[in-house]
Amino acid sequence: LQGAVAILPDNAALRHFLARIYIEDKRYDDAIDALDSVLELAPKNYDANWDLGMVYFETGDWAGAISNFEEVLQYVQENELIFYQTALAYEANDELDKAVSNHLKAIAVNDKFPLSYKRLGMLFMARGDNDDAREYFEEYINFDVPQEEKDNIKKILERLG
Repeated sequence: LQGAVAILPDNAALRHFLARIYIEDKRYDDAIDALDSVLELAPKNYDANWDLGMVYFETGDWAGAISNFEEVLQYVQENELIFYQTALAYEANDELDKAVSNHLKAIAVNDKFPLSYKRLGMLFMARGDNDDAREYFEEYINFDVPQEEKDNIKKILERLG
């Protein structure tokens, strides 16, 4: 792919494929460079923004991750995974209100998405909002999650009162 990019430097798809190989190899600096070059050629390539956001997330650059996930949300708004990942980045960046907002958007898109219910329970519990925490944890254990997970959440619910 490096040879193909050298021959066809204006081909964004080749650069993107190369970036994904770098990501698989955990060569994140190379992946960032390749994805930046993709976005220079194709600024509306939300797949490249997603991949770049995930690289930034993996490397702990929460602001970079948020920026790229928000860019994706300009093009794709009906996908609970994008809202969920954006929420995780906001949470990691200590922007809890925005994390809650994005988890709620994930649930609005897909009310059968258990991951955001659990995270909302945790976020509300951390804020001391036990009633909302209880509500989201109770919803979460109604999903098809492993019994051990349900038991752990039930213990949390007992502590919440």
